Amino acid sequence: MLAIAFEKSNLSWQIQLIKQRIGEWIELKLFELMPSKLPNVSISPLLLDVLFWGLVLALGTLVIWWLMPLFRRTWFALQQSAEGQSEPRSPLPPRDLTVAEWLQQAKMFHQQGHYAEACRALYMAMLQRLNDTKVALHEPSRTDGEYLQLVRSLAQSRPYQTLIQTHEQICFGNAQISNETYALCQQAYREIEGQ
Repeated sequence: MLAIAFEKSNLSWQIQLIKQRIGEWIELKLFELMPSKLPNVSISPLLLDVLFWGLVLALGTLVIWWLMPLFRRTWFALQQSAEGQSEPRSPLPPRDLTVAEWLQQAKMFHQQGHYAEACRALYMAMLQRLNDTKVALHEPSRTDGEYLQLVRSLAQSRPYQTLIQTHEQICFGNAQISNETYALCQQAYREIEGQ
């Protein structure tokens, strides 16, 4: 006669054992809490299934939540290595620049014909100046709209508004920034310096 090979264990059977042990443990705890005069209470297998899979789902979600930052960093590093970059691109320099350094960058970008970047550098010089004079301390989360509200209280707010609105056009609009636009921004910044 041929010997038939039987499975000694499989995943389905292991899960059923775990559910059975959990159910028996819950029944034991309920029995310990209940007075002995109450009738015997047993838990339905359907309720055990719902409790078991709910617990598995909750634990799985928690593990994924904890591991998500690691996955993001790894994904970002893989994308950078595929693009041949060693560090993430940032629209801003890695450190805060002084007003003079921003103005130097604006001049350099203007000479290269990068008028949008030149206007942006003037905008950043204005923000640094606002921070240095303690009119509006730099907060990375602050929006152009919030800066507009802050500068409206100033006596001469028009040059600030010009730079902020130009920055909005650069970042959120499709406007082509020309040499004339840069000249307007430069004039606005000179007015700010004269205050």
